[in-house]
Amino acid sequence: MTNLLEKNEPYYLKIYSIIKEKIFNGTFQPGEKIIESQLSKEFKVSKSPVREAIRILENEGLIVVKNTRLYVYEASVKDIKEVYAFRAAIESYTTRYFTEFATDKDIEDLKNSLVQVEKLIEQEASNASIIEENIKFHRIILNKSGNEILIRHYKIINALINYYRNKNISGDQRPNEILKQHREIFNFINKRDSDNAEKRMIKHLKQDVEHLFEILDIDSSIDTII
Repeated sequence: MTNLLEKNEPYYLKIYSIIKEKIFNGTFQPGEKIIESQLSKEFKVSKSPVREAIRILENEGLIVVKNTRLYVYEASVKDIKEVYAFRAAIESYTTRYFTEFATDKDIEDLKNSLVQVEKLIEQEASNASIIEENIKFHRIILNKSGNEILIRHYKIINALINYYRNKNISGDQRPNEILKQHREIFNFINKRDSDNAEKRMIKHLKQDVEHLFEILDIDSSIDTII
């Protein structure tokens, strides 16, 4: 078996990245048991770097401990509501701030991220590539706020946010639907219409939740989420 690890990167970071990707792409299913010894054999390393990688994933919420055993994170209605309520609070503010204070260069950068997503969709690129560019759209808006405390707290649950993003892109037309929603947000930003830009961002997050509940087969009212 070929060694999956690059020599120029700490083993635990490479292992962390591989496990995280397997969680995101569904190779490791929600609720699946994680066994350190099996991972050690797969990566041809001792348990120490595997354990360190798992510790990071635990801190990010992607691996959970139940009765001393390790399992892949499994989304709950409560988690989804709390994460998206947090996002709505943060991103409604940052969208308004961006709309009012962004420079022409900032807006051009935001527009370019949409152009890049469109190209990736036309090229039938991987969902991972499209997700990364969609993340850039939100990151540009977030970082413009310059609020380090806000940005730091957003990063704390960033892994779970991206976990939901990877689930949320399921569906043949889903990348196009997300692009359409981002364009609508951008159009209000470009007009410096902060009220409607903020409202459209919140609506976009609500639509994300609706789609998540649908693909995760969760029967729940979303009236109180955002």
